[in-house]
Amino acid sequence: MTRVVLLVTLAVLAAGCSWSNGRGVPAAERSATLELRQVQTAFGYPEGSIGVLRVRDTDGRPVGPVLLASREARQLGPGTFESDFPPLDLPPGDYVVELWQHPCSGVCASDEEIVEANDPPGDQLDRCTARVTLAAGETRRITATWAPGKGCAAFE
Repeated sequence: MTRVVLLVTLAVLAAGCSWSNGRGVPAAERSATLELRQVQTAFGYPEGSIGVLRVRDTDGRPVGPVLLASREARQLGPGTFESDFPPLDLPPGDYVVELWQHPCSGVCASDEEIVEANDPPGDQLDRCTARVTLAAGETRRITATWAPGKGCAAFE
């Protein structure tokens, strides 16, 4: 009986190691989430554009994949549209967030073709950058406000 209790105790302790970082913090709380939306404040490129998002560490190394804004933009008013990027889970730390527009010519390319054309980045129209610090467990929401040919008005 003592042997069974010992084995169960060891199994529970081993499971706990995968759950925490050794300081009692659940694994889900060790990461931070970055959520970004873009707001276009004027009519844009004749054949449209797709927002491209890249996050880098402070040494300039890419962190995570190149992300594209949703193709389902919502109209907020005349000439004003918003779209979201997929949320990005990152370790806590300091980052540089870069956003730019990939112009469409004729028909916008597939997501895969746009990612390939922007990794490394190609033409970066209306480029916006911001430095952000993410804390463990934090969800940071950032809005980039931009106008075609004028770049960012705000990135906060």
